[in-house]
Amino acid sequence: IDKVTKSTLKGVVGLSAEFGISGKNAAVLLKQMEGINGASLETNINLLESAASMAKAQGVAPADVLNDVAESTEMFAKMVVRMFFKLLSMLKN
Repeated sequence: IDKVTKSTLKGVVGLSAEFGISGKNAAVLLKQMEGINGASLETNINLLESAASMAKAQGVAPADVLNDVAESTEMFAKMVVRMFFKLLSMLKN
């Protein structure tokens, strides 16, 4: 993460405190998301909070989901590439 502000630091700490994701894994996810969607850190923090809330609503521990994705960066990257190419092929048809 290149642009850490008081607000983004508070968001990462909030993710850790509320959903149990480690600070390191929150940073890894935010960096991945920034590379994929180009959105701001604040936007990506909000997206992670939404994903964690949805997991919680389904009875799944948000930390399990978020930490697993952060610790599986290679698999996550491959999945995104596959989705991208699938989208491209759908657009051609």
